[in-house]
Amino acid sequence: MATTNDGLQSLESILEAAGGPVNLLRGSNLGPYRFPVIPPEFTNWRDEVRAWKDGCALLEQSYHMTELHLRGSQVIPFLSEIAVNKFDPFPVLRAKQLVLAGHDGFYIADAIIFREAEDFFRIVGAPFASDWVLYNAQKSDYDVEAKKDDNFSIRSGTREVFRVQIQGPNALALDARGDRRRPAGDQILQHR
Repeated sequence: MATTNDGLQSLESILEAAGGPVNLLRGSNLGPYRFPVIPPEFTNWRDEVRAWKDGCALLEQSYHMTELHLRGSQVIPFLSEIAVNKFDPFPVLRAKQLVLAGHDGFYIADAIIFREAEDFFRIVGAPFASDWVLYNAQKSDYDVEAKKDDNFSIRSGTREVFRVQIQGPNALALDARGDRRRPAGDQILQHR
């Protein structure tokens, strides 16, 4: 196995010893990662996939995603310089996929951006997107204020906003009380 100058194995040698990236990931001895403050799941990802593919899934997404709050009169012009998206139209109380690129045009990250008010936006997703926007906001001369709300693998406390997602072909069959109006036998998964 190849090692680096500091005695560590190279990624190439680790992948080679495992028989490829799939074997390495499936054979990890790390075990499942559990976010602090979140009770352990009572099911697994296979049930989750089955639910959103064939039935209905209720997914709790409040704790594992990073949020970046952007405020100011020039958020749209600012984002237009670092994202490949069009922001016209982008009405209040709507969301878009935000695709971020470096100054060289190469992909950096993506997330979901919510327009909460005329001058207030939330970027929600993996921390890479928020970090890139925050970095650029701090360097910018635009009227943009950025405040990061890290996920719960980094912080503790509570959230300002809790986010859940209902997904699957039977998601629209749920009414406001949560009653099921679909054929018996369909499954619903509550993912915490």
